[in-house]
This record gives sequence, C-alpha cells and structure tokens, in this order.
Amino acid sequence: MGVAIAATASAHVHVEVDGEAIAGQPAQLVFEVPNERDDAATVTIEVQMPQDTDLTDVVAAEVEGWTVSTITRDGDIVDTIRWDASGAGLVGEESVSLPVAVGPLPAVEFLEFPTVQTYDDGEIVRWIEPAPEGEPEPELPVPTLAITAAAPGDTTAPTEPPATDAPAPTEPSPTASPTASTPPDETLVITSAPADEVTTQVTETPTTLETDEDDGAAVWPWVVVIIVIVVVGGGIAIAIARRRTSG
Repeated sequence: MGVAIAATASAHVHVEVDGEAIAGQPAQLVFEVPNERDDAATVTIEVQMPQDTDLTDVVAAEVEGWTVSTITRDGDIVDTIRWDASGAGLVGEESVSLPVAVGPLPAVEFLEFPTVQTYDDGEIVRWIEPAPEGEPEPELPVPTLAITAAAPGDTTAPTEPPATDAPAPTEPSPTASPTASTPPDETLVITSAPADEVTTQVTETPTTLETDEDDGAAVWPWVVVIIVIVVVGGGIAIAIARRRTSG
C-alpha cells in the first residue's frame, strides 16, 4: 500500500519503475506526484495509459488516504486510473507515490502517460507536453517511461512443453506368428469350425524321396514284363534244342 510522503516536492510529475523496464516483461510502475502549490492541495490525480498500445493486466494499488478507480475501453483494457483524496489530499510540499502493476511491456522505445492534477481550488494542471530527447524540457512534460529492449529469449512468452519420448516399440513374441513353430515341410491349414471348436489340420508336403519312390513304382511293371519275356524265350530255346538232340 502506497502512502503520501511529506518531502520536498520534485520538479514535475514523473513515472519510475521498480527494477527495470524491459520489453516483454511485466513491470511495477510508480507515479510520483508532488504538490506544487503552497496555497492549495492536490485532491485528484488522473493517469491515462498509452493510447497507441494496450497495456494488459493493469492493476492500481490502494494508497492510504486515497480512493482509486479505473475507466476502461474496449471491454477490459484500462484507459485511465483516478485517485481521489479521501482526506485533505496533498498539501504544502507533500508528494505521493502511486504504484501500478502492468503486464508485459511492449517492444517500443518509450511509453507516455498523460497525467492530470487537480487542486482543491479547481485549478487543473495537465502534464501532457511531449519531451523530445535533445530538446529543452517543456513546462509540463508528460511522464515518460524508457523501455529497454529484451535480450534474446528474455520474455514471458509461453513456451511449448517439451516433447515426450514415444514409447519404444515392443518386439513381437516368438509365438505371435502361427508359422513360427511350423516345420518348413509342413503347411498349416485352419478350417472353419463351430464357435466352441477350432480344428487345426496339418498336411504333409510330399518330399523328394517320396517322388523318387513313385517314379520307381512306375518302372517295375516293365521290368517284370522283360523278365517274363526272357524266361519264356529261354524255355522255348531249350525245348527246341532237346528235340534236335533226340532226333
């Protein structure tokens, strides 16, 4: 909670930052407002947010002796913050610090915060005059905040979650394939069956040996025929020879 401070008034209304003002980073701003009149008290302070860019997450802190309110634009963008004195306000050489938290700062060189100061006698002082660098300071300069460019990667932008390693594929079990345990000379045949029964039939594939036996079986009848012819022919020859001998 900010409080009014009895101190020698600074020359002008100005804005400072608690820490550094870095593009892409949130910041805690502090508006320092002095009372510049001996015969009147500051009772209202209005700070307008930059109009050429939208500051998000703007939150004005409560300050003892002041009530705070905000005016928004475009729905939820804070346009103006107003502090009204709940007591005597700022008198003599008193000043007040008004903290304002803002979201990530834009990537610009500076931000301007036009400020209006109202005294209890009705006088209104507008701190709205630009103060170009290198030129004489105007009488009522606008509070200006210089912003430092962010270093690479030095922002609050969300980062993607790290990719997770995909689970390693599992090798198939040796029994996963029905042909894994089937001998090379056998063929596995699965036939349809009722729901409660599955019939597996293994048929033998003819081997080379069986083929040779089949070929041999086909040759044997011819061998027998030849043997019969030879035997018959020999018998006839013997019979003829005996007749000649006896004659």
